[in-house]
Amino acid sequence: MNYLEITANFFNVISTFFVSRNSLHTWWTGIVSYLLFVMVFFQVKLYADVSLQIFFIITCVLGWINWKYGGAQKKPLPVSRVTLKYFLACIAAALCGTFIYGSILLHFTQASCPFWDSAVLVFSITAQLFVMKRKFENWYLWFIADTIAIPLYYSKGLHLTALLYVGLMCIGVYGYFCWKRELSGC
Repeated sequence: MNYLEITANFFNVISTFFVSRNSLHTWWTGIVSYLLFVMVFFQVKLYADVSLQIFFIITCVLGWINWKYGGAQKKPLPVSRVTLKYFLACIAAALCGTFIYGSILLHFTQASCPFWDSAVLVFSITAQLFVMKRKFENWYLWFIADTIAIPLYYSKGLHLTALLYVGLMCIGVYGYFCWKRELSGC
């Protein structure tokens, strides 16, 4: 554990809290967090996670714009849901993507834990795309990604980051209920 990891985790917690509250501040705090995590994951050779952080930086910019102006008549985008069929198709695609990316890492890099690392990558990407569109089901996808990430990061000596992901799961439960309340109009 080092100051870089501590600072990245701090900004990640803040960003996750903001997303649970459906706040635009999630995006700029996320950018700071992901920039720092690029360096953290590169140091421990979790290359899929490095790629993921770069993806997150890009999607933070796009998500920020989408949340602010992506609704009808360029108004803020409301929270909405996807169909079960669409959600299950996304899960199937994420599983296929995990196998493909894991195979690439296995054969062409020195990545440690290529398939677990890839699962975190692919499910996090899918969840982030759902967040960008303010889709309620993002919370289920984050739960899957976090459940895989916790033991992976712990096994790589990133104990603070593993603990962070436990906290992120707790914030995710809070976010689930906040977004559910917003969907019901209460």
